[in-house]
Amino acid sequence: MRSFAIVVFLLAIVSSALAKSPIPDGWRIPTEADYTLDWNESISNGSIPFHVTADFNGDNVADDAYILLSTQSKAWALFVILNTKDGKPTIIKLDENNGQTLPQLMGLSVVKPGDYVTACGKGYNECDPNEPKSLHLDISALGYFQFESAESFFWWDKQTKKFYRTWISD
Repeated sequence: MRSFAIVVFLLAIVSSALAKSPIPDGWRIPTEADYTLDWNESISNGSIPFHVTADFNGDNVADDAYILLSTQSKAWALFVILNTKDGKPTIIKLDENNGQTLPQLMGLSVVKPGDYVTACGKGYNECDPNEPKSLHLDISALGYFQFESAESFFWWDKQTKKFYRTWISD
């Protein structure tokens, strides 16, 4: 019963955030019924595995990142909603899965500014020509991971005004 109350509380928090952020057509926020596998385990520590908030593009406005589920199929996707002071957010789809991997095996985190050694820098694989061995973040990034497995960071480049993905572990 305690787990049910926690899920209801967490979903209320997410629903409140979504009231401020638009949901792309064809997608939906996970519901209580979607809390299975690793998402179910996150209830005990009070986290929302499919939603994080931080300033991801350095404009001093909090942005939202969500794993959203398709309303049409078993697909799911990772979206960032870049909020603005004037209230006109930009929605960016960063990744999409056809449902072959369950969304409940994935999670999100906020990565603090700092220096990080990348997967190729750790020797997990050879670095591609444009792949850095280390990554310096001036602003928060989005951590996107499979529980107890691989992780990548989506980080904003202020010059190109785009997100880039860098693998941190395999």
